[in-house]
Amino acid sequence: MGITPGVAPPEEIVAATRSLAVPEPATASLSLLGLVALMARRRRA
Repeated sequence: MGITPGVAPPEEIVAATRSLAVPEPATASLSLLGLVALMARRRRA
């Protein structure tokens, strides 16, 4: 499949490239916990 100038890509390819990566629940929880810890530490200082 080549790329032709001036021709839009098929809709399936465009839709596939717009999907977002969703983090694992544990990763999201640890990130949120770290953010809360940083905010608490900053508030104390």
